[in-house]
Amino acid sequence: MVEIGTRRWWGNCVWDALGIPALLKEDARVVTACGCCHEAMTLEIQGDTLLKIPGVAHFALPPRAWWHDVVLTRGTMLLFRSEEHVERWRHLWRQPRGAIISLEQQWRLAQAWYEDRLSFDWRRKTSEEIQALWRELGFTSSFWALPR
Repeated sequence: MVEIGTRRWWGNCVWDALGIPALLKEDARVVTACGCCHEAMTLEIQGDTLLKIPGVAHFALPPRAWWHDVVLTRGTMLLFRSEEHVERWRHLWRQPRGAIISLEQQWRLAQAWYEDRLSFDWRRKTSEEIQALWRELGFTSSFWALPR
């Protein structure tokens, strides 16, 4: 759950949970649980800074497959206490090892992705713009490659 003042939203995945405060550009708390052990985890955002960085984000599916099954995709973009917890979860749920990124990278992704989303002249990013964003964030492995 994302809390901003007295307002609350549900983020379907780690990307959405950090996307809400990035979009609204307000201080926030993200209250969630580890995808593996379900222990409570809280992220704090003040200004444009992610203050508490207690774990990692894991994307089981590569971006080129996200639209094949959006529900599955969102259900496998999760926050974990550690890479060890990602591995436990993967083996339990028979999921592929996708990409593990730091929460700082995930926060920067959310900020870049949603920075202009409320703008009147917003438009969807092109594949080229997305690939440039991936590179800027250090997502350079073949996992992040989009179809041409």
